[in-house]
Amino acid sequence: MSEPNHQAVAIVERHEAMPQTHPLVLLKQAIDSGKVDTQALEKLMDLSERYEDREGKKAFNRALVDLKKELPAILDRDQAVDFPSRQGGRVQYTHTSLAHAVELITPHLNRFGFSHSWTASTEGGQVNVTCQLTHVQGHTEAMTVGAAPDTSGSKNPGQSVASTMTLLQRHTLLALLGIATRDMRDPTPVESPADQVDTQRSMKALKACIDAGKTKEQAEEQVGKPVAEWTAADIETVRAWIEPPEVTRIRKAATRQELTAIAQELTESNLDKRTEAWVHRAFNARRAELDRMREPGED
Repeated sequence: MSEPNHQAVAIVERHEAMPQTHPLVLLKQAIDSGKVDTQALEKLMDLSERYEDREGKKAFNRALVDLKKELPAILDRDQAVDFPSRQGGRVQYTHTSLAHAVELITPHLNRFGFSHSWTASTEGGQVNVTCQLTHVQGHTEAMTVGAAPDTSGSKNPGQSVASTMTLLQRHTLLALLGIATRDMRDPTPVESPADQVDTQRSMKALKACIDAGKTKEQAEEQVGKPVAEWTAADIETVRAWIEPPEVTRIRKAATRQELTAIAQELTESNLDKRTEAWVHRAFNARRAELDRMREPGED
């Protein structure tokens, strides 16, 4: 029994502040008495492990409360997304990138004894990501989320999996920490149905064609159907056909600062009256779109 006795003494010496009812103290006392049998020893060891688990969880919760006092409750968006949709339109939105979130959060995690990690797998055509948040005293909380590969835009299979993995890494970490991002109010960009006929917009698109020097017949030939049958996707085709490159630059501006810079540059150029008027309308429309993407109070 001497070898277990030395081990128990060494353990207790490293925990000088242990209360007398601590399972390790009771274990040492039992060993010192020389009257403990194997079954009782196993029960004491199991009790000790459960005690350490409870203490670790309490330490985790205390540290998490302190951590959340310093963590930002909401993360700002830092990345603009703009890509053509499969229906012929465009998907445009801004969001908080994983890199930005990790950069802001990690120093706070380190200060309060936390670390995070992810594991990922693919099964049955689905990407699964597990995020683990571990405290220095041993307790770990985890969350697993799965989703189909992101095939939007022109991603290849590897990029589709990587895109979904990045999305799930971001959401699992923020969920464990109870943090929101400004884009979470509308996480899925909404597009007008590409196959929906919109008579009012079709008439406006036809007028724009005529203003650009095109005829109704030319416009219908370009689209391949009568104006009355034009869908949202057809209108995007018309716009791409007649839209001056200056207007395209305006529509693709990702931030207010970029939009203002482009407008200033175009103001100093020699535009014809039709293009100038189109640029002005596009500028006002894009500015309104960017304003809707921002939270009140954002610069």
